[in-house]
Amino acid sequence: MSLHLEEWSERFAVSRFDPEDNESVQRLLALVRSTESFWSITRTPDEVSLICPEFCVPDGIKAERGWVLFRVQGTLDFEETGVAAQLTQPLADAGVSVLIVATHDTDYALVKSERRNDAVQAWSSAQVAVSAATPV
Repeated sequence: MSLHLEEWSERFAVSRFDPEDNESVQRLLALVRSTESFWSITRTPDEVSLICPEFCVPDGIKAERGWVLFRVQGTLDFEETGVAAQLTQPLADAGVSVLIVATHDTDYALVKSERRNDAVQAWSSAQVAVSAATPV
């Protein structure tokens, strides 16, 4: 299976919260819910992580900013294998860190903006197509 990635134009942040800090999480979620963009929240016993457009994250919140989001085009079947490997192996070979997020329908890859060109070049060399996402 050959992959086609759509690059989103906005920049994203990965925020971290203490799992007991419900007030801060709820405040940020209120901002994020008003956007029509990608956002993802994960809670573990140790942390709450929120990936969202960086403009939603106020100063004072622990966040790693400057992530570029790439979406695997189309809907993936749960039986498909090797999708994450096709996304990550070319980047690993190029020394580019990646954060993968899976949803019910597809997968997303985030790379730091300063490594964006390296990621696109690595994917292109591996026959993974990259284009700009169509605005919603």
